[in-house]
Amino acid sequence: MNPAEEEDEKKVCCTWKEMNKFVIMPDDNKKLAWDFFANIVYISSIFMVSTNSAYHMLTYHEYYRYDFFFDCVIFVDMCLYFFTAFDNEFGDENDLYNKNLKEIIPHYLTTYFVYDAIAILPVFIFEIVMLFFLS
Repeated sequence: MNPAEEEDEKKVCCTWKEMNKFVIMPDDNKKLAWDFFANIVYISSIFMVSTNSAYHMLTYHEYYRYDFFFDCVIFVDMCLYFFTAFDNEFGDENDLYNKNLKEIIPHYLTTYFVYDAIAILPVFIFEIVMLFFLS
């Protein structure tokens, strides 16, 4: 590394190596508890949307409050995936997960991020606009 690159790295708040301490392991108990909670939210969202569409049990404002909560949980889940290690396909038997944050972010961006973003962003933006105009 030349001196100019060393100076640039010193100016940065954290290096990639320092950021690797924030990597979340997929089999961590806290991550598994979050996944369980998020899946319960996903399933309840499916039931709420379908029953409310059929029977109109909730008012407009109640429905969008619940839906906004569901979208926030999905958004937090998306953010966590930027820090979650993934299966190491080409590693040795001792290293099951790829824990390099520099590789985790592009991996998520090229796999499930597009689907997650399509699922949440249009509704999320619409809800923010509606809450702004309705209040």
